[in-house]
Amino acid sequence: MLNIIKEATEAITGCDITIKTRKREYVQARNLFSHFSREAGYTLEKIGAFLNKDHATIIHSLKSFQNDIETDVHFQKQYTQLQGILANTNAQKYINSSENILEAFKMQNTALAQRIIMLEQELSEAVKEKPLVMEDLFKGIPKDRVQFFINNQMTTFIKMEKAVAKKRREDEHRNKKIREYKAIEQAGLKEEGGGVRESFKQPTYLSNQYRS
Repeated sequence: MLNIIKEATEAITGCDITIKTRKREYVQARNLFSHFSREAGYTLEKIGAFLNKDHATIIHSLKSFQNDIETDVHFQKQYTQLQGILANTNAQKYINSSENILEAFKMQNTALAQRIIMLEQELSEAVKEKPLVMEDLFKGIPKDRVQFFINNQMTTFIKMEKAVAKKRREDEHRNKKIREYKAIEQAGLKEEGGGVRESFKQPTYLSNQYRS
């Protein structure tokens, strides 16, 4: 399992964790390795022996890991990527049975492919067991009659409903314009005299005859 963690760490970081160097990227790679090895249940002594380090160095590495994960964005991304590989519980049984990470994930992919085939078969059976509502309505009716209905009555119904919906939208639009016009007119009258003006009556011919 330590070989799996090593390969995964080196694949993500691009650093050989066994190289003796204090370059930051290599130190952080070893910190990642130490953290995930510890999570996998390995003792400080076993992790140290694998890296050719003493257990005190591994303790320091784990402390450095905690600081990096809290402050370094790039380190956080590497951690997330590595966690995605190693913390996948579905893949864990394949990783435990293999000492090569590529082989482990090939085994997992094969199992997933088989599972997908099974799910597709189950979905197909579920669809067969529950037909569509339209199929239920047309059940027992000859196909040519169903097609006749779709081409004639259904088509006519759809056209009629579309026309009614269009008319409704036009009416709503017209009523909206009328309300807006009335609001503007009332606002104008209030500005002129503060009320509605009385209608003006045009004098007739007879009323002119009786004027003094």
